[in-house]
Amino acid sequence: MEDHQLAQIKTDLETSVGQRIDEICGSTLGSNFDQNQCAHYVSHILGYDFSQSASCKYLTFADSRNDDVEGATIRVDVIFNKLVAAHRQKLVNNMCYRPGLVFVTQERNIQPTGNMGDMPAKHIGIMVWPWVYHYSNTQNKVKKEDVTSFINTFTSAYAGNGPVVFYRGEFIA
Repeated sequence: MEDHQLAQIKTDLETSVGQRIDEICGSTLGSNFDQNQCAHYVSHILGYDFSQSASCKYLTFADSRNDDVEGATIRVDVIFNKLVAAHRQKLVNNMCYRPGLVFVTQERNIQPTGNMGDMPAKHIGIMVWPWVYHYSNTQNKVKKEDVTSFINTFTSAYAGNGPVVFYRGEFIA
């Protein structure tokens, strides 16, 4: 990723802190606060729209016809699985200084192929050391959290059914 692209991402991330998803996305999904919005948020910030079946633009007929609705991928596993294996790795000692995506799920949700399954306990954010920007579904807003706090929050939230794993992924071009 070029420096000017990273600079724009940092600006977009900072601008989004505290916003609700309906301030970022005009789709029907953007106004549904009962849905998990973390991948939706990350995808709007980074311009990811990988699959019509997993895009906010194509969840309703009205949205698909609305030129003001910009599509974005809404599933964590779709984004994770889009990364080639060489572009995703477990966080070791929870440290990685290079900007990229950060994923969390239960270890049992990672399949033998290395792909992520579709169990509900998964989350995504954007890491720009020492911060993780992500959509808090419980607070219905974008949060900027230090890496340690992010890891502690999701280790606690997801640990009830087994070990929790964190991955770092490259930005997808």
